[in-house]
Formats: sequence, structure tokens, C-alpha cells
Amino acid sequence: MENCEFCSEFSSLKQDKLSFFHSLFLHLDNRILKETENFVIVPSLGQILEGYLLVITKDHYISMGTLPSQFHVEVNQVIERTSEILRTAYNTDILQFEHGPSSSSKKGGCCIDHAHVHIVPLNADILPNIDSLPDLVLRERCEANAFPGITQYFLKENRPYLYINISRASNNKSIILDANGLPSQYMRRVIAQAIGKENEWDWAIFLGEQEIGNCLQRLRPLFTEMENSNA
Repeated sequence: MENCEFCSEFSSLKQDKLSFFHSLFLHLDNRILKETENFVIVPSLGQILEGYLLVITKDHYISMGTLPSQFHVEVNQVIERTSEILRTAYNTDILQFEHGPSSSSKKGGCCIDHAHVHIVPLNADILPNIDSLPDLVLRERCEANAFPGITQYFLKENRPYLYINISRASNNKSIILDANGLPSQYMRRVIAQAIGKENEWDWAIFLGEQEIGNCLQRLRPLFTEMENSNA
């Protein structure tokens, strides 16, 4: 899609132009840790925590909720395997979330409306922050045990959603919320507050250049090992 940063960086149909990432990191050929048929896994810009990854669709979809159903098994496998690697590398619980737009004008806290899931190694409890959302913003919530299919509940009514899964070694906790009215990068604000970095939530200001380099160096061997073991 024209003017989409993720399309310019990852799409098989991408044009010959410098992506935003490559304009910042000219010394790196790419930031891809793993590539599957329909997805790439990369370190996020704004490494508020080292190991903060994104699972991004190669083709342009506005949210994971708009993916064709035949992609659902693949995206869940990618999310789960990525979470396993982060748990091994950082010995933490894993936060997975998506700000899912329902349209270009109803982004629900999303800042790039190209489908991507955030996967973050995090041992801080962010649920109290979510539970304290004002009723005006948090109009409805439900258990989310069938991602991304559960998102249709909101998208059919043209409502953006916020999907959250906290993956622990012993159990998972998943919810999906009505995201109407959420500010941009809402979950990054929540994470920043939980870890005492309240002023570093904005990825466009705090890129985390050193952390991106550390992340690539630390995780690439683990993704390669996983790929070889699944071959």
C-alpha cells in the first residue's frame, strides 16, 4: 500500500525506496529475525525493553482481525513460538497485544494501520492499569480465547479493538476491549509507566538504537536454532 512504512520495508511488492527503518539504520541490511510465508518477526523501533518484537503481515491488512481465516493457524504459531524464544532469552512473562483499527479513522490507539502484534518480555503487572480505564473509553470487554477470530465481534460493528494476552509459564490471561477513544500508542504508555520509564513511551522519540542492536545479536541465533529444529 502506498505510503505504508511496513509495506515499503517488508512487502514482496515493495518499491525501490528507502524505508523509515533503513533511513535510520543504514548499516543494517534488514532487521528480520524470522520470516514465514505470510509474516515477519522484527525488533520494534522504540525498544523500551530489549527484546520488544513485532509480528507483521507481509501483505497489507489493516489489522489481524481482517486476515483471511486460513492465516489464523500460522499467525498463532508464529506468536507462540516467538513468545517461547523471548521467555527463554529473558526469563520473563510475555505480553502480547494488538491495537486493531476498524478503519483508517478508527485506529483504537494504533499509529501504523498495517497489521502487527507486539510481543514484549515483561514481568510487570499491567492489568491494574487496564482495569482502571474510564468507562467512557472501556465500553466493553470479553475473554479472548480465539484470536484473531474473536476480533470480529468488534469489527462487524466498525469498532476498533485492543487485544491483550499475558503469557506466563503456568497460564495465559487474555482479554479484548473496545478501543474507541484510546490515545495513540496507549499500550506503550502503560508499559512505560509499569517499568518506570514514563517519558520513553513514544517510539518516534526514543528509538532504542543500542537495544535494537543487542536484540538482533541475542535473538538471531535462537530463531535460527528454532528454524533448524523445525526443519
